Amino acid sequence: MAFVRGLLGLMLFFAGMRIMSGALRGAATERVRVWLAALSGNPLQGFLLGALTTAILQSSSLTTVLVVGLVHAAILPLPAGIAVILGANVGTTLTAHLLAIQVERLGVFIALAALTAFFLAGKHRFSFLAAAGFGILLTGLDLLTGSLAVFKDMGILEGALKAAEGSPLGGVAAGALASALIQSSSTVMAFVIALAREGAIGLAPGMYLVFGADIGTCLTSLAASGSTNRAGRRAALAHLFFNMVSAFIVLTAGPVFVGLVSATSSYLPRQIANGHTLYNLAGGLLFLPLVRQYAFLIMKLIPDK
Repeated sequence: MAFVRGLLGLMLFFAGMRIMSGALRGAATERVRVWLAALSGNPLQGFLLGALTTAILQSSSLTTVLVVGLVHAAILPLPAGIAVILGANVGTTLTAHLLAIQVERLGVFIALAALTAFFLAGKHRFSFLAAAGFGILLTGLDLLTGSLAVFKDMGILEGALKAAEGSPLGGVAAGALASALIQSSSTVMAFVIALAREGAIGLAPGMYLVFGADIGTCLTSLAASGSTNRAGRRAALAHLFFNMVSAFIVLTAGPVFVGLVSATSSYLPRQIANGHTLYNLAGGLLFLPLVRQYAFLIMKLIPDK
């Protein structure tokens, strides 16, 4: 019974994610394009805009794909595009904080209220549909979380997570692969938070999976850049290199970083959410003053000829 519940939760989770992403694209994509093109005049402004946009859209992949397209069209210069991508990595961490406070228990109510508004509203229907998708996603996560204990008792997750705990690079690789396959670092984060609630994962392996998820989500922008010019490919490559360098730095100082994160809260899901934000915020603030030099380096790697 628990297995069926977990399978149903997984299906609802992915269905909700697809509904929410599709509705947000319909409601906000063109408007976001205008924002990104008009308000990214300096690196700090672009960074803040990227964080805000991704927090609203709940998809760093969508934001970075938009940036790749705008850089390709020469509407957005590469340094400004990189600044937006740095901010997008911070904005996507909002998902973890929502899940850490167990907001999924309200999933059914959010979905029902949003669907009712969707059928009654004449305007902003895409926004209500996105909210309904979010509610369905939360409902699926609630079902899935309750069923994880079964797998924990069977030892399936325990063995896999012990392997990841023994090898930080293994945890990063697993997170990157999972995120690349489902094209969503937020989804991987949701699973990590769910595992943390059940006591099936520790702080260190959980953080390594999250680091890898941020790298894996770059696949979407890399795939999108395949049909663009050199400028678009530069933006996608800058996204990948940023996440890889940030992960390398944190892995090098792994015990120190994990110790710092553990001091932010006594609740493991909250620790992981805080760690995700600190990791992306620190990396963004480190790169932001050097965004023009970083753009110059990327242009050397992918020259005009």
